[in-house]
Amino acid sequence: MMNSTRQYWKHAAAATVVAAVMASATMMVGAAAADPLGESQPLIFKDTTVWKYLDTNIDPGTEADPAAWTREDYDDSAWPTGSKGFGSAYGDTEDIGSDWRIRTQTAQYTDDTHTTNIPAIFFRSSFDLTDAEVADTLRLEASVVYDDALEVYLNGVKVKGVNDAGITGNLQYGGEPVDSPQYADFSIDASALKAGTNTIAVAVHQADATSPDIFFEFDTLWAVSKSAPTQFSAVSLQVGSDQTQHNLTWYSDSGVAESVQLAQTPGGSGTPFPEGSARTFPSTSGDAKHGQSWHHATITDLKENTSYVYRVGSDEKGWSQPYIFNTGTFSPNYHFTFVGDPQIGSKELSLDQAGWTDTMTKADATFPGSSFVLSAGDQGENAGNEAQTSAFLSPEQMRRIPLATNIGNHDSENISYRQHFSMPNVDDAYGKATDLNGAGGDYWYTYNDTLYISLNTNNLDNANHAEFLRKVVAANPNVRWKVVTFHQSVFSVADHAFDDDVIKRRAELPPVFSELGIDLVLMGHDHTYTRTFLMNGSEPSNRSLAGTLIPEPGEVLYITGNNSSGHKFYDIIEDHDFDYVAVKNQEYVANVSDVQFTDRTITVSTYRTTDMTKVDEITIAKSAAELAEDGVSTESLPSTGSDLGWAGAGAGAILLAGFAILIVSRRRRDRRTP
Repeated sequence: MMNSTRQYWKHAAAATVVAAVMASATMMVGAAAADPLGESQPLIFKDTTVWKYLDTNIDPGTEADPAAWTREDYDDSAWPTGSKGFGSAYGDTEDIGSDWRIRTQTAQYTDDTHTTNIPAIFFRSSFDLTDAEVADTLRLEASVVYDDALEVYLNGVKVKGVNDAGITGNLQYGGEPVDSPQYADFSIDASALKAGTNTIAVAVHQADATSPDIFFEFDTLWAVSKSAPTQFSAVSLQVGSDQTQHNLTWYSDSGVAESVQLAQTPGGSGTPFPEGSARTFPSTSGDAKHGQSWHHATITDLKENTSYVYRVGSDEKGWSQPYIFNTGTFSPNYHFTFVGDPQIGSKELSLDQAGWTDTMTKADATFPGSSFVLSAGDQGENAGNEAQTSAFLSPEQMRRIPLATNIGNHDSENISYRQHFSMPNVDDAYGKATDLNGAGGDYWYTYNDTLYISLNTNNLDNANHAEFLRKVVAANPNVRWKVVTFHQSVFSVADHAFDDDVIKRRAELPPVFSELGIDLVLMGHDHTYTRTFLMNGSEPSNRSLAGTLIPEPGEVLYITGNNSSGHKFYDIIEDHDFDYVAVKNQEYVANVSDVQFTDRTITVSTYRTTDMTKVDEITIAKSAAELAEDGVSTESLPSTGSDLGWAGAGAGAILLAGFAILIVSRRRRDRRTP
C-alpha cells in the first residue's frame, strides 16, 4: 500500500487552489497557537496522493471477513497504482461531464463483450500521524468525487457511505444512477485516527450492470487542528421573505454552532462592534468542501432606511470582521439590479472575476441604493467549483446588497449551490432537483408591493411549475406587481432558442404567466440581450415600439439578460424570423440592468458596462389614466424606433430609441462556447 508523505493543513480553510480567490471574502480570527499539524497541506490531495486499486471483478474480502481489505495489514502488493481521475466511460478514457478527466483508466466491464459492468472498484492509500498530531486533531474533512456510489473506510471502520442504499457486500451494484460525477463532502470523527499509519480504503460501486461510466477522485482530506483560528469565507447577504428580512450564508471551519449578531450601526469611525445592543440569530449548518461547514441564518424585523452592522461566528471560536448594509425604502418607489449569466470560469477565472467585479462596481456607482441584485443564473461555469463560487461572491457588494439567484443549468448539478445560496420560501415539491445531489426547488418572496417568483426550469415539469405559480399568486392577492424569474429564456435570439427543452417551455409556461397577470419575466441562458413585444401566451399581441407600454390583460413583457462578466457571448441568429422580438443586441460587452418601480410603472434600463451608456430602456405602466394623472399623454409617448423588420434585419448598427444596437452576423460562431 502506498503511504503519503506527511502533509497537513494548518487552518482547515479553503484548498490551496482557491485560497487566492477567496482572500477578498475571507477572514481568520483568534490567536495562532503552537500547531503540531505543521505545514498547510492536506493529508490526501488528488495531485500528490498515490492509490493502490483493484478492478479485476475479484472480491478483496473473504467470506469470514469481508472488510479485511480495508485494514493496514492487508496485502495489496499486487494491486496496480495510480493517482487521480480513476475511471472509465464506455470502456474508454473520454471525459466525464465538464469538470473531470479520466487520467488513470480502470477496467469497466466483466469481459470483452463490454456488456456487463464490474460491480465495484476498490482503492487503498495511507498517511502517518504522530501521537501529538492525533491529539491535536479536532476532526477530518473530506471531499470526494464519485460515480455512482461510494463507501469510505478509515482503519477498517466504515466512516461514510454516499448513495449506498442496499449495498451489503463488496462486489455488489447499488445506489441510484447519477448523470455525472458528484461531490461528497463530509466530516470524519477524530476518534477513527491512530498514531502511526492510518489506512484509508474506498469502494466505488456501479448502480447497475449497464451504467455508462465509473469515476473516483479523492479531492482532499484535511486534518482540522484544535488550535487553529477560525476562518470565515463566502459571506453573502441575500434576500429574505420580504423587505423586513435578509438571509445570510457563509462558510467557516470552527466546527461549532454559529450565529449572526446584528445591530444598528453606531456613529463614529473605529467604533467597536456594539455587542451590548446586538440581536443574535442562530444558523443551521452542514458539511461543505475543504474542511468547512456551511451556515444559513435569517435576520428579521429590519427597519427601512436604516444602517446595520453584522458579524458571523461564535463566542467560543471567534467572530468575523463586521460588515455594514443599509436597508432601502419600504415604499413602492425602489429599484434593483438585474444581471444575466455571470458564468465565472467560462473563460479564465481571474478575468471573469475582474469583469464581474467591474460590473458590480459600475452598477453600484451608476444606480446606487439598489434594494437587491437579481441574477438570472449560472453563477459559475462548473457546478460545485468552489473557486468559481468564491470569485462570484468576491465583490464587496455581495456583503451589503442582498442577492437573489436563479438556478442555472451550470448550477444545478451540485448541492453546493444550496449551501451558498439560501433563498426564501423554497418549496422542494416544485421544481425538484434533476440530479441526485443537485440543487432544486421553486421559491418566492415579496419586496414592498411586488411579488417575485423564481422557477427552477432545469426541471421540465411545467405543469408542476404552473401549480406552484397559481398557489403563490393566490396566497399574495394584494401585490401591485408580479415578476417571474428563471434561467432558460423562452424568448431569445441565439442557438438556445431552438433547444427542445426551450421550445417546450415556450409553449407551456407563457400561457400561465398571461393567465396569472404576470407583469415582467426576467431570464438568461442565451447570452444576448433580447426584449420582446408584449406577449399574450406565446404570441406577440402588441407590436408597439413606444418607449412606454400599457399592457392589456394577459400581456407580459419578457427580457433576456446578456452575460454580465464580459467573456461568454452567443451570436444572434440573423436568418430566422423571431416574431416576438422588439429589441435584440449583441456587442460582446457585459450588460447590467437597473429595474425601477413606482406604484404606476416599471422601467428597465439596460447598460453596456464599457462606458455605462444605455443599450435599451422600456417602461410598462398599469394604465393610461394613471399616466395622465402624472401629466403623461399616451398620444406623445416616445418611440423606440421606426417600423423596422427586426427579425429580418441584417448585420450592422440600427438606431432604436436613440441607442446604437449592433446586430452581429451569425458567421462569428467562435464567440459561442457550450
